[in-house]
Amino acid sequence: MTSMKDRLKAATELSEKLQSKVQRISGLKEAAENNLSEVEEEIRSNNLDPDTLPETLDKLRETLEASLEKFEADLASAQEALSKFEDR
Repeated sequence: MTSMKDRLKAATELSEKLQSKVQRISGLKEAAENNLSEVEEEIRSNNLDPDTLPETLDKLRETLEASLEKFEADLASAQEALSKFEDR
């Protein structure tokens, strides 16, 4: 049977370990929040809203895709037009 003194010592040691972990995790959380703030500020500095960034990126991808398709179609038309002169 464990004495109350031993139980108290074990509980105190566990309490100290847990307090240390809480402090470490608190520091990590604070660093993560600071990093998040920096990233959000960088996003805002580019005239974007961090809250709608995924939607904005989707719109940009769609616009890029449409522009690329048009560019490829224009190139194909130009290539076809030039091939008429090359075949002569």
